[in-house]
Amino acid sequence: MDVRSHRYAQVNSDHFLIVSRIQARICNAKKFSGKKVEEYDHEKMTLLEKQVEHKINLIEYLQELVINPDDSLHSRWNNIICTINKTAEEVFGKKAESSQMTGFQKNAKRLQKSRIKHMLTCNSEVIQELQLMSIEKQDEKKNKYVRGRRKSKKLIRF
Repeated sequence: MDVRSHRYAQVNSDHFLIVSRIQARICNAKKFSGKKVEEYDHEKMTLLEKQVEHKINLIEYLQELVINPDDSLHSRWNNIICTINKTAEEVFGKKAESSQMTGFQKNAKRLQKSRIKHMLTCNSEVIQELQLMSIEKQDEKKNKYVRGRRKSKKLIRF
């Protein structure tokens, strides 16, 4: 928001003109409302045994389905859809959630693992050497340790 005040055209007036500029940002992200559509396990759908089982179960459930002549067309259709979905869920099951990582995320995870590995090796080696060395050489090893930590931090910086 940009707000500015300007004096009125007449000098003897005590009024000020206030001009404001408001800028609204509109998010481009799509917002979905309602229930997420769940997918069925596609790998099981390719198996011949599961296809036959699905066909048999679907025929049984559709024959058991009671359709009232007083119901509207919309409610009849919803009953048929619910029956089909129920059969598919029983036979095939729901698709498992998969965590798809982007290339950037994979690379960051790999760098993080290498950083942790580097820090663990540096820490264990340097700590053992620091305990054995004299006070004069501890400063050199401490600097080596600090350089190693800085190097490992630079690997993960973005």
